[in-house]
Amino acid sequence: RLLESRTTLAGNEHVVVLDPKAERIWKTTYPNRFGKAYPRIGGQPTFQDATALEYLVRLLLCNEVFGDDLRLEQVVVDDQHTVRVVTSQPLIVGTQPAEAEVHRYLYGIGFEPVEAVDGLPMTNDWYREQDGVMVFDAHGGNFIETREGHVLPIDIYVERVGIDTTTPV
Repeated sequence: RLLESRTTLAGNEHVVVLDPKAERIWKTTYPNRFGKAYPRIGGQPTFQDATALEYLVRLLLCNEVFGDDLRLEQVVVDDQHTVRVVTSQPLIVGTQPAEAEVHRYLYGIGFEPVEAVDGLPMTNDWYREQDGVMVFDAHGGNFIETREGHVLPIDIYVERVGIDTTTPV
């Protein structure tokens, strides 16, 4: 029933509208809220609010890394100079995958968990050395498993980082 008509849902950083006729999901950020940015400074992770530009760069990187079809639809600036970003992405029907399926998918495309014990991920943060891409918040709630068994990311943080592995003296 959820997919029979337009449905609006609220997320952490955006309002989501499912549009089954257009086969797309529309996301509108809350005013001046663009999720988090995770730059690395001196080898240590930092956690800060993302700018609109960081948000858009992250979306482009999702297209590059995962072959997504995320689209910038509109940027809205209101009378109070607050910014909202409207994007869309394909409507993907499926279920939330088990963590093991998410891990298998990420390993399969060359990512390694940032922290692991005996090869088992101890974190939701993953890194791919070949292109310096880091994936944050990679848990089952941010992926969909299609009826055909494909695991696809739908709402993850992706950044190109240069992890500093040197230890300060």
